[in-house]
Amino acid sequence: MAQKIKQGIALLGTLEAPVNAANSGSNEIVAAVADRRIRVTQVFFVVDSAVTVQARSAANNLTGAMSFAANGGIVLPYNEQGWFTTNRGEAFNLNLGGAVGVRGALKYDLIV
Repeated sequence: MAQKIKQGIALLGTLEAPVNAANSGSNEIVAAVADRRIRVTQVFFVVDSAVTVQARSAANNLTGAMSFAANGGIVLPYNEQGWFTTNRGEAFNLNLGGAVGVRGALKYDLIV
């Protein structure tokens, strides 16, 4: 049963996913779910080498390209409103500026 957290938004469950990307260009982190949006509420990752990383809703940019030095990374603590929210029915992707390993994990909600 969906839990209502705001008028017009139903929370369908909090899930976890590994961040394990290494291809230049788009890397799917959370697969699209029909008629649902993916709201990333928590994330951390570390990069193997210098690279730019951009959060995307399928091919639509959610952030600008963020530059990371070798062994750099990011920690975004729990944010109930979410750090990123995809468009309905679109995957959450990380777009990498080069073929560099990016490893970590995230938590997300599926919302309508």
